[in-house]
Order: sequence, then structure tokens, then C-alpha cells
Amino acid sequence: MFTGGRRIAAAALLLVAGVLCGASPASATTFGSSLTASPNAEICPVPAGAGQASCTYSQLLLADAHTANGGVQPRDEGVITSFRVSSGPLPPGTESVKLRLRLLAPSQGLALTGGRPYVDMPLEPGVHEFSADFPFLKGALIGLEALVTGSPGKASAPLAHAEAGVGSLYSWIPSPPEGSAPPPVSEENRELLFNVTVEPDRDHDGFGDRTQDHCPEDPRRQNHCDRTPPRVKVVYVRRQDFLRGKKIVVSARSSEPGKLYASGQIELPQPSVTWGIYGDSKRVGKAGRGGRARLVLHVPAQTREHGARSFAHGRRVFAKVFVTAVDRFGNQSHPTAVIVKPR
Repeated sequence: MFTGGRRIAAAALLLVAGVLCGASPASATTFGSSLTASPNAEICPVPAGAGQASCTYSQLLLADAHTANGGVQPRDEGVITSFRVSSGPLPPGTESVKLRLRLLAPSQGLALTGGRPYVDMPLEPGVHEFSADFPFLKGALIGLEALVTGSPGKASAPLAHAEAGVGSLYSWIPSPPEGSAPPPVSEENRELLFNVTVEPDRDHDGFGDRTQDHCPEDPRRQNHCDRTPPRVKVVYVRRQDFLRGKKIVVSARSSEPGKLYASGQIELPQPSVTWGIYGDSKRVGKAGRGGRARLVLHVPAQTREHGARSFAHGRRVFAKVFVTAVDRFGNQSHPTAVIVKPR
């Protein structure tokens, strides 16, 4: 029934020692409750004479049918990139419920938050998700801290499920301070309706490799790693009838997926005058490979008129076309320039 089969007692001892149950998160993996059970129990009731209550819970064991796909707790280091809770209807005296993640090492007497602020839980029932950037340390338990504000005896957070044999929790009431923690209380037949998504962090920069870190090999960067511009090759006909045909055509290839840009101008050296022409751009490549595109530059009527007059008088007329490639990381090649003469 429980995750771990007959090794429940041994698993509990290992958890206390800091060795956590769960699968190694080769990619983004969810740990904790599957959130399929209905919220039928509360945490953090506000006691008589107080207007606020705090508590911290961490799940130790869960029945298989109630466990997220990764297990109860992760065992490898990584980054928590999001967490979720399932809430029932709030008691009428509840004004607010604030939540934040905690790291707990009961064997070392440590309770850490990493300086993360609380988030406000919506007051309506349902599953609520929150983004996070919380590095997870090997040998620690992931816990949820709640801070409930409201009327004494009428305020609490309905974030638990009570059922015989469903699982066991560690609880700290009130929540332990930063850096130290009293021994926890073990609660049986309780499920904390809470789970986290953990991503690996290969370069140990505190950002999840799947959704937060686009350069997981370099701790100095979280954007893209690629700093190399693509290479461009241009194929074209050296003489084209652009003074009557109204266009210049070149074929270009980029060594990487991205976009090819073509711009140009008509140059009349005698007298020295430059006329602009309309450029073109095309997306190329896919699945990590570059690609080729046919780029068509259009010559405006006024430019054709002046070029044709100069060409008819035997003067030099030519088009200079510049082709540039930009890859998907924003790296731009140096412009490749080609000369096209009128036919």
C-alpha cells in the first residue's frame, strides 16, 4: 500500500537521517501528494486569544495511490521551480493564508527558508500553483509553511486529507525559526495536499535546467550559451535584368536555424549616387540544422529609372546586396556582400 512496500520502517529511519524517498529527477519531476484526495482536514487553526497561527509540515510517507509520480521526497539536489496546494473551503473567520517553502533537516536541527517571501493563497477552493526558484539541498526534507490570519477558533487552512493508513507527516507548530528547529511531531493518517516540481541543476547556479536555465553548462549564464554567429553562403547570378525585371534574386544558406536577411542598394558611380531597394527576409532551418532560402529584393520604379538612364549612357551601374543570418539565440553573422550587374 505504501511507497516502498515492506520497507516502511527502514524508510522512515532513513528519512530522519536525511536520505529521502523518491526518484532521481532526470528532468522536471513532481514530488509529494498527487492532489487527488479531497481536502477534509485543516492545518494551522488560530488558537483562542490569537489572531494568527503558523505551522510547517513535511510529508514522510504516502499511500501509493496518493503519491505524485516522482515519489514523496526527492533525494538528489536540484531546484524547486513550482509548488501546488489543494485547498478546501476556508472557514468563515479566515482572512488570509500565506504560504512558503521550507527546507528541513531534522537530524541536524535545521529549518531553512532561503529568504523566500510568502505568497498569498487564493481564498476560493481548488488547486493553486505558485512559481518558485528554491534550490533543494541533498539531505533535507521539503516542507510547506503556512501563516493563517483570522478570528480565533474560526480560521485555518484546509490543506490536508485525513484517512486511515494514508500516510504520515512531520509537523512543527508554530513554524521553526530560520537556522534551527525543535524536534518535529509525527502525525499519522494524514496527507498534506502539497507537491513540488524539481528540476536538475547541473551547473549549480540555482536555476532549473528545464525551464529557468538556458545555459545549464555555465553557472555564469542563464540565457543561451551559444555565442557563435552562423555562417552564410550566398549563391547568385552575377548579371540580372533588375532595371527592367524589377527584382534581384539571391539564394543564401545559413549554417544554423534562424532567419536570413537581404538588403541592398543601387550604386551609380558617375555621378556618385546611391539608391535604396526593398529587402527580404526568410526563416530557415529546423531541428538544429541550417537551411537555404530564396531572397527577392525589389527595385523601386524611381531607382530603375535613374539606373536605366545611366546604363543607357554607358555609365557603370551595379547593385550591392548584403545578406546576414541571425540564429535563434540572436547571434548575427557579418554581412556577406555580393555585386550584381545589370543585364
